[in-house]
Amino acid sequence: CEEDDPPPPEESEPPEFFVRDNDDLDRVTGWTQAAAAQLVLLDQCLGALDVAIEERGWQESCLLIVMGTGGYSFGEHNYVGWKERQLWSETVQAPLILRPGKQVPVTLHRHEIFQPEQLLPAVRFWLSGASLGEPNTE
Repeated sequence: CEEDDPPPPEESEPPEFFVRDNDDLDRVTGWTQAAAAQLVLLDQCLGALDVAIEERGWQESCLLIVMGTGGYSFGEHNYVGWKERQLWSETVQAPLILRPGKQVPVTLHRHEIFQPEQLLPAVRFWLSGASLGEPNTE
C-alpha cells in the first residue's frame, strides 16, 4: 500500500454494502487491499504446501485442487459483497487451481464453462485413464 492509501478495515466479517454516489470510495479501496493481502497469504501457503509435496516425493502422484465458491464484487455495479447474487462476471466466476501431478497433461485446457457440481465428475473422468475427450458432466 502507498502512504496515502486508506487504513485497512477493522472488521473481520466479509463486507456487504451498496456503494452510493456520496460514499467515501476509500472504504471500497480498503476492502480491496485487504482481499489482495489475503490472496498474497494464500499464495504463500500454497507455495509451502507445494514445497512439502515435493519434499515428500509426492509431486507426480499428488492431485491438488483448490477451488473457490464464486467471485466477489468489489464495487462493480455499485455493490461490495457476494450476497447480492447477480449474473455479473465478477460473481459467477470461481477461482480454480488444479495441480495434477502426472495424472492430467499440463497442456490440457478446457474452454467450456463448468459449474462447481460438474468439476468432480470431470476430474474423475480425466483421472480414470480414459481418453481425454469429453467428460460426462450431466
